[in-house]
Amino acid sequence: SKNIFYPRYKKTSMPPSVSNLSKLAIDATRVLQSEAWIPEKATPVIYWMQREFRLRDNHALYHAIKIASEQKQPLLIAVTMMKKNLPFRYLNFKIEGIKQIIADLKGSNIGITVDATESSSKTILDLSNRIKSSLIVTDFSPLKCERQQTEELAKKLPKTSAIHVVDAHNIVPCVVASPKEEYMAATFRRKITPKLKKYLVEFPSYSTNEVTASLKMEFNIDWKVIVNRLEPDYDVPASS
Repeated sequence: SKNIFYPRYKKTSMPPSVSNLSKLAIDATRVLQSEAWIPEKATPVIYWMQREFRLRDNHALYHAIKIASEQKQPLLIAVTMMKKNLPFRYLNFKIEGIKQIIADLKGSNIGITVDATESSSKTILDLSNRIKSSLIVTDFSPLKCERQQTEELAKKLPKTSAIHVVDAHNIVPCVVASPKEEYMAATFRRKITPKLKKYLVEFPSYSTNEVTASLKMEFNIDWKVIVNRLEPDYDVPASS
């Protein structure tokens, strides 16, 4: 898709340098995208939380907060859940973590919405249309389901919108560490060792209170409805 670049774990070219990457809030090498640009018209920012369920030490959230803060725009965190028939123990653990995130966001202007859906890409597209957002920040994930959903969203977005896929999981961003699948530790070690000095640094400080604008709308979260839609496997009960 024109809007997004994804590493494929095989021999591929690195994301090309783009002049406006310097405008990004974080090191441009963490944005795994060939056209990492910020739309000229400032609009609310969506952080689609797919993999990194935390508020601290999260490069993707940091990136979204900085852009929303600089543009004086609201920031909305969107969580979507698709996978059905998961063990209830796993689902309950995930939900409890999201509830903690919601509790930690109280007192800030950052909103959050959670939904169980058949298609995460459609849900995020509908949400971006609803709040008139043209910039979506999301986590990098190598998993097939998350990758497909992100690519589908990129295809459906208008040309005036962009997705920033941020590697918030690896200390050295994936495509920087190596542009292909590695099969020997020795060859990978030679590639990654020279890059450690650049990336083994203190995490940048940020606060959820940096976002001063807020959305004038509420998002109701009905956990009972969400759990029922996901049809979990209750044979594996939640931990006591």
